[in-house]
Amino acid sequence: LAQIVERRTKVEPPLPRLVSAREPGDHQPTTRRVPADLRLFNGYGGFSADGNEYVITLSEGQSTPAPWVNVIANEHFGTVISEAGSAYTWDGNCHEHRLTPWHNDAVGDVSGEALYVRDEDSGQVWSPTPWPVRSGSYTIRHGFGASVFEHHEAGIVSELTVFVALDAPVKICRLRLRNTTMRARRLTATGYVDWVLGERRDRSAPFIVTEIDRRSGALLARNHYVAEAHHRLGFFAVSEPLRTV
Repeated sequence: LAQIVERRTKVEPPLPRLVSAREPGDHQPTTRRVPADLRLFNGYGGFSADGNEYVITLSEGQSTPAPWVNVIANEHFGTVISEAGSAYTWDGNCHEHRLTPWHNDAVGDVSGEALYVRDEDSGQVWSPTPWPVRSGSYTIRHGFGASVFEHHEAGIVSELTVFVALDAPVKICRLRLRNTTMRARRLTATGYVDWVLGERRDRSAPFIVTEIDRRSGALLARNHYVAEAHHRLGFFAVSEPLRTV
């Protein structure tokens, strides 16, 4: 017991509670823009002129009849992501070796992966995808090997591109933010993940051990109780040096 206690890493102090310095701006719904050159448009989406993307445009409160998903994968690793941004990721076997949970729920379309953006001055929170914090209109482009989510919120234009490395078991979410206002903005991006590292989260959750890699700052996760994948390591990292876990 003494050895276990001694090797415990020191927990970083929690971030202080946010105290807003200004009131959130009035929410002004953005106008849904439907590209004029979409082919076979059905009221929700259509194919791009070159046929390489399926473009979905959603106004505030509008949803597709069912989750319209994109399967993005290389030979051994992949992810499924819907137009709402809900997703799950697997390694090797999409049933036995899930990194995040898959929910057989076409109505709720819930997810174990999420991304949030927060204005550090006003405390206003939104997401670059329709899920989990939906606000305004979105444009979603499902293409070969990538899905792109475009959104405009509180003077910030966001573009989230989700793809998988061609030759590595890595899922990459590239978030670009552009300030269209005349004042400086302080923003934070927060990612969230429900680890599975197995078949079902309710079975594997008691055995998942996480830690912070001190050199890279990444969140590491292991599940030694999966016979076929006990040696595998999951990680969740961000490129920015200023981060907390």
